[in-house]
Amino acid sequence: MKFLLSLITFFIVSLSFGQEMLSPLLTNSKLFSKQSAERNIDDQYIYAIDTVHLPFKDDFSKDLFKKYNAQPTDSNVTDTLYYALLIGGVPVADSISYMEDTVYRLEITKITVDSVTIDSIPQPSTAITHCDLSAYPVQCVMKNVWEPILVIDSLHTGVNPDTTFDLFPPDLVQDSAQVYFVSATDTNSRWVDNFAYINTSYAINPPTIGVATFDGLNENGYPYDFTTAFTYGEADYLTSKPIFLGTDETNFPYGIADSLYLSFYYQAKGLGNEPEVEDSLVLEFWSPVDMTWTSVWNTEGQPLDSNFKQVMIPIKENKYFANGFQFRFKNYASLSGSFDHWHIDYVYLEESRFIGDTNRDDVAFTEPINTLLSDYTAMPWRHYKWDVDNFTAELITTDQKNLSNVGKLVSGNEMEIYYQGTLDTTVINPNTPSVNANTSFTTDFDLLADNFVFDTTVNDTCAVFEIKVRHTTTPDRCRSNDTLIFNQVFTDYYAYDDGTAEAAYGVAGLGGVNPKIASEFDLIQPDTLKSLYIHFSPSANDRSSTPIIISVWEVGSGGRPGDLIYENISFSNPVYNIGVNGFHEYSFDEKVSLPAGKYFVGWSQTTADIINVGYDLNRNSNLRTYANYTGVWQQSGLDGTLMIRPAFVNEKDNLVGINEQLSEDNVSVYPNPTQDLIYIVTEDDFDVTNYQLIDINGRIIDQNVLTGRELNLSSLENGVYFLQLSNNQGNTITKRVIKN
Repeated sequence: MKFLLSLITFFIVSLSFGQEMLSPLLTNSKLFSKQSAERNIDDQYIYAIDTVHLPFKDDFSKDLFKKYNAQPTDSNVTDTLYYALLIGGVPVADSISYMEDTVYRLEITKITVDSVTIDSIPQPSTAITHCDLSAYPVQCVMKNVWEPILVIDSLHTGVNPDTTFDLFPPDLVQDSAQVYFVSATDTNSRWVDNFAYINTSYAINPPTIGVATFDGLNENGYPYDFTTAFTYGEADYLTSKPIFLGTDETNFPYGIADSLYLSFYYQAKGLGNEPEVEDSLVLEFWSPVDMTWTSVWNTEGQPLDSNFKQVMIPIKENKYFANGFQFRFKNYASLSGSFDHWHIDYVYLEESRFIGDTNRDDVAFTEPINTLLSDYTAMPWRHYKWDVDNFTAELITTDQKNLSNVGKLVSGNEMEIYYQGTLDTTVINPNTPSVNANTSFTTDFDLLADNFVFDTTVNDTCAVFEIKVRHTTTPDRCRSNDTLIFNQVFTDYYAYDDGTAEAAYGVAGLGGVNPKIASEFDLIQPDTLKSLYIHFSPSANDRSSTPIIISVWEVGSGGRPGDLIYENISFSNPVYNIGVNGFHEYSFDEKVSLPAGKYFVGWSQTTADIINVGYDLNRNSNLRTYANYTGVWQQSGLDGTLMIRPAFVNEKDNLVGINEQLSEDNVSVYPNPTQDLIYIVTEDDFDVTNYQLIDINGRIIDQNVLTGRELNLSSLENGVYFLQLSNNQGNTITKRVIKN
């Protein structure tokens, strides 16, 4: 019922916009990862957890979750091979097995016309050590066992039996498990689990950039319970590392007199789904003394408050003042999707505090920047070079906040643009404003005044620029939130969205009308459209088996979609759960040559059902979004951005240098898709010296000198990546690689 009420609430909110609807997401594609079920602990990694000192602080501007991605070859990894069956400490042979119940020798001692007399004589047992390899730590016990052979001696000789039977299946067979032990080297991490979701997109007006979000999805972005829409219970946990509150190498034990306070900010809903009254956010303390978790604070579900609330919790019981103290947040929610959102920020535990210590000596960025372009977040590099002035934003505004109770002088405002690790441009803001206490403010970077455009001489058709924006204040309690970093991606598609869906958009057809959904884009030069990238979002309506028709329309009267220019002959289907960003490429049956002008791309439905597509609530392009569910195209009345990206043909996705020509004919990669290794094959040992691995959001995942002809992608999440290869002449080629 609770699940249905959530959907009804969304429906009611959108009634004024006809049949347009926003629904909660069923999954979170940003968190998708490969999952496997193992029969035992073979290849399991056991991680040591270090104990940390005060102060404990995390504002979620960086990912301080402990990483569980060790490899056997890492310097901090050792291994042990465990066996299931041993005798005298020595593993038994793989061919030997045992029964746990007594096995008997059957001797036929007397046979008459009416009966057969059989004596059952227990066979000799064997003493073994049996180790349970289903869980770590491995538990071993001594047992008496028997060979799995039934002996029948019809001659009553006691030797040379005439019949034997193998008892199948045996109870115990030999097994082994290689377990890897990882020492604690990531001393900068603060949390031992990763069920919550670190992001910069779900909260409204956070104290600092980045929050930890709690909902009904697990660490892999899937519902905790797929079986029913009504499952409810404990969902996400966020657990601190153990903390020194007893004696350590530098301090005497803490005590009540040291006035320890734990503070944090929280917000219900944000841009997500509102938690109902029966939902809750809970804080618990762990006592190393009595080995129990105790609830010390909780709040019930509530409507959105655009301002975060701060909580101050003192530590006042002696049972907590021991090494190994921990605290954790958890939420109670619907477990069937991305529902009942809570967001927390700026968790801070320190001594010598008091109940009124609610100010942080910190000036922080609060919102991300995701583009320096005027309309798009990404676009084809060749298209950008057609009109750099119009495609480049004139002004970039950053959102910041002074969390201190005193005024601050903010200086060092600058924006640095890098290409392949080399500084290309610096944009400096000349203003150094004095900011009042507890004040939100903005800083403008005037790109037009600085005549900034991206360097069009870059010899690349998939250019990625790294942008760093920073400010400086002194003193400042937390430096990690003083810098924004993002990548400006120029690839083969246009994008209005930031790559993250906060809701699912869909329309229901009225009067038997099969809906159509379209997004507008501008083409200032003729080019050839090859495909659409679409992020379909599963919600209450799973339409993965519903056919759709990928379509292109010209602009008609009133700026609405007009006549159909092209539609695929073949049907397509919404594809869900396909990688880090959840975008699926829908290729056109024939490439579509377009003159300069405005166009609409999207799909036509074959049924009147709602088909949900990802909706980015942090960017608003609804003036470019149209839906037809009554027979007439209507502009969207819901703020947000459809996650539809039109892609264009590239000239072999490479540029040819004057010396060595790096082209599709020179280089290939296989297998593609791959689960782990990809091999780079070059014609006649063609020279490829360097590589960059870039995710579909433009982030550089890895870059280095290419020392061999293979790359291991096993540690990456499933999804689409761009492998950019270069030679000594600076020529590059980009290959799209799929990790599955």
